[in-house]
Amino acid sequence: MKRSDISVLILTHNSYTTKAGAVEFVINAYLNQTVKPHQIIVINNGSDAQNTAKLQEFCDGLPDVRIISCNLTIGGARNFGVKFVESRYILFNDDDTIPMQNDCIERLIAYCNQDAIYGYGANRLWSPDLNWVSKNRTALLKITKSGDLTELKKDAIVPAPKIRYKNQNSVKILLKSFIGNFGIIAKTDFYAIGGFPEYPGYSCEDDAFAFLCYLRLGKPVVFDNIELLHISHPLTETAPAEISNNQKLLQKLLSDNGYKAFHISRLLFGGDGVLEHL
Repeated sequence: MKRSDISVLILTHNSYTTKAGAVEFVINAYLNQTVKPHQIIVINNGSDAQNTAKLQEFCDGLPDVRIISCNLTIGGARNFGVKFVESRYILFNDDDTIPMQNDCIERLIAYCNQDAIYGYGANRLWSPDLNWVSKNRTALLKITKSGDLTELKKDAIVPAPKIRYKNQNSVKILLKSFIGNFGIIAKTDFYAIGGFPEYPGYSCEDDAFAFLCYLRLGKPVVFDNIELLHISHPLTETAPAEISNNQKLLQKLLSDNGYKAFHISRLLFGGDGVLEHL
């Protein structure tokens, strides 16, 4: 099987406790691509001993999968993982975001061959709630291991307004991937930009990185022909406070660069006025 010049970085934290072991679905999906990633690197970020043991047990005997461990912020863990990448391109992938096509890597190669510098915004459907995921875990493992990933679409849904505490007007943005949960960039450009800002807790580090990419590289390629299944899971109790704090950090980054707003939805769905000057 030929390999691509794309390495997949899968960021995971306590997947078995919080996401019914969805990291295994993601790993399976990449192991069964028609064109293999150059590397599959699982960044085990701050998982407890029980989750780490389960992840290691699953990956034992998978020669194409490497686990690296750290205990950093989300942005810091992604930056750490890039140090182990040997290929030209980096594909960031969260442990709850499953490609639903077994030619996903081929589709990404086609974008890269068009001299695309970076991209994200794949079409993202969601699973039913986490109880459904737990009950169907065996079937999901079988599907992702079979190579027929289109079967994942059978029960996929459009996210309801209550998901992630979003209101009806903001549900649309959940239908596209952000650069951190499924996005690709050349390694040289990643380093030139300086990597992900290392915000504490949950949220906004990928918005901030997308903003920095836009300033330096221009518009991203939007992956309109790639489909993902996001495993639905509740946020932690601390997430709302972390989001609020990180939104302030993001706003400071914008203002330090002379802007008051960065409208990522206009990049993903078309439209002008992506940046608003102070």
